[in-house]
Amino acid sequence: MACLLIETDICNEDIKSQVQRFASAHHYEFFMDAEGRMGVFAAVIEDSLSWLERLGRTLFEIYSGHGSIIVAFGYHSGGVVAMRSAFEKALSALKWKRYQKESGIIRDQDLPRHSNMAVVNQKALSNLFKTILTGEENGLEREVHELLASPDSGLSVSDIEYVRVQLLALEMGVLKQMKELDGNVDRFVLQLQHMLGDLSDIDSFPAFREYALILSLNALRALQEQRKEKECSTIFRVVQYVNHEFREKLQLQEIAQKFHMNANYLGQAFRQQTGKSFREYLNDKRIEEAKRLLRQSCCSIAEVAVHSGYPNADYFVSQFKRMTGMAPSAYRKQP
Repeated sequence: MACLLIETDICNEDIKSQVQRFASAHHYEFFMDAEGRMGVFAAVIEDSLSWLERLGRTLFEIYSGHGSIIVAFGYHSGGVVAMRSAFEKALSALKWKRYQKESGIIRDQDLPRHSNMAVVNQKALSNLFKTILTGEENGLEREVHELLASPDSGLSVSDIEYVRVQLLALEMGVLKQMKELDGNVDRFVLQLQHMLGDLSDIDSFPAFREYALILSLNALRALQEQRKEKECSTIFRVVQYVNHEFREKLQLQEIAQKFHMNANYLGQAFRQQTGKSFREYLNDKRIEEAKRLLRQSCCSIAEVAVHSGYPNADYFVSQFKRMTGMAPSAYRKQP
């Protein structure tokens, strides 16, 4: 059995009369479904199928320039008992076309076939997150398409729930990243809801795609800003730590591990924050402390060295001379 199903916002009476005349002339069965869509059933014998398809294409060619019209075909073997299945297949094809927000002609055989529709496309999700976390705005549209498209065909999928599953996974991942960076998750969610509305209210693929793009772009920018704030805060805490612990044996690598940072990045960020390299800043702090002890205490040069963070007195003297132009003893004797 074959089923032709028509959904349009054009004046139905005109189309209805043409479809009824055609159906009557070819002994096809005209019907209207509960939603007001027009349909025709035909047994697939001799050239009846080609005539039915010709009717659908002719109607589309005549009326597509006047408004939205979707012409869908469904086919199922089994005689008269197959009418319901043919109708359901035509309806699925029609819904897929409507989901795409497109007019056109569609057969149920043309629909992309999917398996494991409820499974998150982890590979595509991971690639999209890499793009978001690296701040590459130009790559977002491509990665969003990969996430929402059918893994098999690359086409926009017909199953709305599949797309919702992908978007929910994306949302959860974004919120997890925000939380890990100590961002204001509640504020971010409220901003998204204000801009995008509720995901459960979306029923077309273009709207899903727009939702995903806006979510991804806002996540990219929010996470970038949050990382900057967190990094600035972390660097500030590193500087405070050095200011307090400069008398101890400090190594940039160990400090980076303590603050969960990459050592090379910490060195660059430290210089940006203080204007000096880590080693220069540490030596300056130690020499400043040595100057204070030389002026205000009676400690020996060796004791001053140890209390300033230099266990080796000879190394302390050489560093002091290099940075002040005089020996510690000469500095102490200054008026």
